[in-house]
Amino acid sequence: MIVSEKVIHVFFAKKQTIVFNENIQQLTENIQKQYSENPHDIQLQTILAQIYYKYQNNYKIALKMIKDILIQDTLEIDARLDLAEIMIDFNLGSKEDIQNLIYECYNLDQNYWRTYYIHIKYYDWIQSQDLFLIIVLKQFLIKFPNNIWLKVYLLQILSDQNKSQLKEENAQEFLDSDFLDYDLMRRLAYILRNEGFNEKALQLLEQGLNLNPNSFMCLNNLGYFMKTNHKNNLECIELCKKSLQQNFRNLATLNNIAYTYEDMNNFKESTKYLKRYLDIYQSPYQFKSIAYNYEQLEEFEMSFYYLLKGLKKFPNSPILNKRQQLIFLKISGQEIIDKEEFESLSQKNCDLQLKLNEPYYYNPHLILNFVFK
Repeated sequence: MIVSEKVIHVFFAKKQTIVFNENIQQLTENIQKQYSENPHDIQLQTILAQIYYKYQNNYKIALKMIKDILIQDTLEIDARLDLAEIMIDFNLGSKEDIQNLIYECYNLDQNYWRTYYIHIKYYDWIQSQDLFLIIVLKQFLIKFPNNIWLKVYLLQILSDQNKSQLKEENAQEFLDSDFLDYDLMRRLAYILRNEGFNEKALQLLEQGLNLNPNSFMCLNNLGYFMKTNHKNNLECIELCKKSLQQNFRNLATLNNIAYTYEDMNNFKESTKYLKRYLDIYQSPYQFKSIAYNYEQLEEFEMSFYYLLKGLKKFPNSPILNKRQQLIFLKISGQEIIDKEEFESLSQKNCDLQLKLNEPYYYNPHLILNFVFK
């Protein structure tokens, strides 16, 4: 398996895939010059907008350009898809807004593959189950059987379950692609790492960063690689911090750095990043992790408080309900022996929730069964 050093930058405009093979700085200058001479050229404007949000993480300028494109051509599909991708990558707007944009694109053209690609990114972003993503991707690939972006996405998800069965000759086919830009590189690196080709995975991540030094996902994935393959938590944290400098709303990096700090028993720092995650996107897993961190710090009231907040948002979450029962018992500071003591603890828990100004969320029947089974 050979990872050759190629300079490839891929853009999408007017339903075309456009490839450049020059340094990104030189490319940016050339496109800016051409655009200044042709300010109504939608293809140039679309490419420049993608440079801003993909290579400079300046989505605000990109959004202004996209707005201008849509004023010029209300039917422009790539501008809509760029808008949806920005909302996903930078966690902006609502799920409904992104869905509506994607459905608008289907209405404009049901045969444009990029709409299907952004749609699977959306499903992944809302944390759909892997099995669902696999089923949807296989359906998409029936329509677009040779599409490298959809094929690599499917292999990436399958590799998490050790089901990609990627052979060296198949990997080489992707590595030789004329569309192998920094983003495909980091996805292929993810697959190769899961398949045990660690040296090649590292080469791809480093090469991806050479093509786009500001890629927050390449920085995040390299950090994860350093943690899991080189057991270097400190380097992982430094790379995650660089990633967050590029996109402080990147959930994958916030998770990565939070759980790395947790592995290092630095529960305060871990909690700080988990709270930042919750400020952007609420998930039961982060509530549970914050509760766990406070438990390790022996701040049981705060642990219980975050479980309550989580249950208020996700009342049927099994992981939150189970963790709440355990913390409920720990608040007593001693082992529960009989029902009298249970009732005393129950009152203490009720008082605690009143103190925290939270409604009473625990399930007494579940806890009673747990204690006196």
